[in-house]
Amino acid sequence: MVLLAIGTVAVILVALVNLTRAATTYEAGLDGHYQRTDDPKQIIVTATVGHDDEIVDYAVREDAASVRLTVRARNPHTSGWNDLVGYSRIVMVTLHDPLGDRTVFDGRTGYRMQDLAVSTARREVGVIDASSYRVASDGQIELRWDSKGAHAISDLRGAGVVFVTRGPSFEQQSISKMNMLAFESYLAAATDSIRNTTFVFVINFERANAVAPDDAPFRALFVDPAAVPTDAPEILKRDTPAVVWVIAPDGHPVVRFSGPGPLTRGQVVQALTEFR
Repeated sequence: MVLLAIGTVAVILVALVNLTRAATTYEAGLDGHYQRTDDPKQIIVTATVGHDDEIVDYAVREDAASVRLTVRARNPHTSGWNDLVGYSRIVMVTLHDPLGDRTVFDGRTGYRMQDLAVSTARREVGVIDASSYRVASDGQIELRWDSKGAHAISDLRGAGVVFVTRGPSFEQQSISKMNMLAFESYLAAATDSIRNTTFVFVINFERANAVAPDDAPFRALFVDPAAVPTDAPEILKRDTPAVVWVIAPDGHPVVRFSGPGPLTRGQVVQALTEFR
């Protein structure tokens, strides 16, 4: 009888909490991208809400360098209950001033949002020419790849370049993922000057499974293991533990890290600030 009473109270409390939640608006999640339109003062974003939830409004805070956007929604049902599936809703946002080159932030999370067109282009996987790897007499490193045109480390002089390998095994991918998260975490909060002068390339060894974080400093590269010479460096070999190389803006390596565990955020900060 006591158990029943406790259970009944619990059910009533849960119901009241749900009813309270349903009676209020909430900040909807955004999918992390925005899309430009023909109108420089309008952008399109995608909000995630419950099945029958309604977009109520949006709020925009603008300054000369940034746009911070929050979308609000509400559950119209008095019961408060809904399925746990998220549904996408398109929201057209009108800005006070043209977007220009300002950075867009999700006002709910504080995270940067990505320009959809740029993000889509960034997903093009570059193919490494394994035979192009060279170390000059002064220690400068060179490596070339093709991604809608020829590219090379030497094209990025003046910027820090990071290579993170992502091998095929579960252990390699797990450590690689933690390495990527460490760089992603640091760069998400870094200044624009650091983000704009840092490139992080994720070297994959399976073309169909080649990925990199969907964020501006990251790019996915692929190297064919069959085309890698025996004397190639560890960043081009699929069987080595998860590898990280950090190359300074002058082309000289400053960090060579190889498993068996992942990099810490402190090591990432040290690696990316050592040459600045």
